[in-house]
Amino acid sequence: MLIRKVPLFLLSFLSLAEILPAQVQFNIIQRMMDSVSAERVMSHVDQLQRAGGHWSRANFTPGLDSAVMYVQRAFNSMPGISSVRLDTFFVLSAQSPFNTRPMFNVVATIQGMNPSGGKIVIGAHIDACGNRSPGWDQQWDSMRVPGADDNASGVAAVLELAHLMSNTAMGFNAVNTIDFVAFGFEETGPAYTGFLYGSGQYALRAKTNGENIIGMASLDMIGFNDLNNMYLNIAADDRSRWLGEHIVAMNNSFHLGITLNAPPFAYGRWSDHASFWDQQFTAVCLIECAPPWTGNPYYNANPFYHSSSDTLGTLNPQLLKKGTQLTLASFASLGSSASSIATQRKNIPNEFVLEQNYPNPFNPSTEICFRIPVSGFTLLNVFDALGREVTVLVHEAKQAGRHTVRFDGNGLPSGIYLYRLTNGGRLITKKMILLK
Repeated sequence: MLIRKVPLFLLSFLSLAEILPAQVQFNIIQRMMDSVSAERVMSHVDQLQRAGGHWSRANFTPGLDSAVMYVQRAFNSMPGISSVRLDTFFVLSAQSPFNTRPMFNVVATIQGMNPSGGKIVIGAHIDACGNRSPGWDQQWDSMRVPGADDNASGVAAVLELAHLMSNTAMGFNAVNTIDFVAFGFEETGPAYTGFLYGSGQYALRAKTNGENIIGMASLDMIGFNDLNNMYLNIAADDRSRWLGEHIVAMNNSFHLGITLNAPPFAYGRWSDHASFWDQQFTAVCLIECAPPWTGNPYYNANPFYHSSSDTLGTLNPQLLKKGTQLTLASFASLGSSASSIATQRKNIPNEFVLEQNYPNPFNPSTEICFRIPVSGFTLLNVFDALGREVTVLVHEAKQAGRHTVRFDGNGLPSGIYLYRLTNGGRLITKKMILLK
């Protein structure tokens, strides 16, 4: 069987003046990954679980207010961050007087070098919930809800990513703008109805403003595994499957050794990624198990989340480090890859086309041409008549335009083969004949 994989780190990285060698960008990402500190991440978790001395980040509590200020201070301490803002919203369904109390997303931005490029969003929710603890409905505003895993683990990872990707000494240059977000009001609670308020506002505003969000990651509960397995799951809808596949490829390319679920990925609306799905953006959730209240041979169902026992001591520091490194590799590569180049607009096709291979029938090789109207992650695979994958011809970010690849059928038997092109949530499949 012919197997030919295209390494995902061989992406088209754009610098200010030229395309940098792929190996240079690979080394930069590897350097940032090597600099991820489990101690620093766990310190953030510790500060968040007892923010301002309050062992709760339930919505409308002083602990949540202190956590917002802590994240804002942390972002402001990073010299390479272009801007930090509090994105204000109100939860109108809340009981009075909470319905008039402002709530916040904390947004830190690295401004991309390409002003017409797209945007990457890496986020986690800052609030916590204790609805698995007795008395939560009556005592929600005074109960202990540290939320070390759910979701101080995700916010701590976002802070570490912002720290490293904004550090100019690392040599990382973002072509696409990157927003690091601590989303408010992901959880539900007794004093209000609904959930996903903060990410809902952010995603709706981005859609209304016509922003081109290339990809979004919600990091939600990435720190618990009492089996000591380096195990994480990806949740994605059909539109976002390519991004999940990109994350899997980064895990392999950088030899992180994380056990991930395979496509088709889990589908679940339990976190902030769902707000981006609602606005037709590409988004995934990285989580310790999808969902974390179930178990499997790699993961025991988390008995601590949404309870007063969700504390720092239950977390696995190495898993949290690995999840941070995986997110860094996956989204630093997207953040470095030019999603659109204004000077090339006149050459960009307005159609998504997979041409018939030529020659056809062929022996032993043939050319396959395709045209994509939007730059982004592109996949071109070949299958036999039984639907088994034979090879992967393209598995990387591609610029908008026309591309040609050669398929070599040496070592394969005569017969009908299928080739499938995937880009930006769209796919086309065509047949070709190998005749020896």
